[in-house]
Amino acid sequence: MTETTYQLAVMQFKSEICCCGDRKVPRQSFCTRCYLSLPQQMRKPLIGTYGERFELAYFAAVDWLTYQRASKCIGPRNKNSKETRENDENV
Repeated sequence: MTETTYQLAVMQFKSEICCCGDRKVPRQSFCTRCYLSLPQQMRKPLIGTYGERFELAYFAAVDWLTYQRASKCIGPRNKNSKETRENDENV
């Protein structure tokens, strides 16, 4: 992974907004709903892991969550999320 992707992962980690658009606690990888949607083996490396291992685990989890939303398995978060607003505007 590059320095840029590492910086992006750290920026998201420190952010108050989850990749789904919902609010999350800074210094947590995802909001509670996204985190609990992940398979157990994907959750473990997101806790107490730093550097390249965290970066790889974070982006793998984002990819998994994106695929699940696209497959309609977990759907958009809430009616106020950025994703839902954008979808409503495109209809």
